[in-house]
Amino acid sequence: MNKKYKLIDANGNIYLSDQKGKYGGNKNSKCYGCLNCPSALNWIKKGSYVKYRVFFANDYDALMAGYHPCSICQKEKYIQWKQNPKAFIDKYRHEHCQSKERDQ
Repeated sequence: MNKKYKLIDANGNIYLSDQKGKYGGNKNSKCYGCLNCPSALNWIKKGSYVKYRVFFANDYDALMAGYHPCSICQKEKYIQWKQNPKAFIDKYRHEHCQSKERDQ
């Protein structure tokens, strides 16, 4: 039997996937980042973070689900998001739509 992974989609819904998520997040802080983020790993080691951990297949799903980039492991994205959250998210939405059109 293949292992299934719980991921969050762009609408914030949980779904099962055959593939692990590429990003992890915290459902309380609404922050997402790399699976090897030093800050997240530190919180996981302390044990207080694990029950709030969620996973995403990609940046787009995390952003559309209402999460923001981590200020530690995704510093450039975080800075851009912090300066203008709406423009940052709109950019991802636009890029996602373009890639879907190319795939058709």
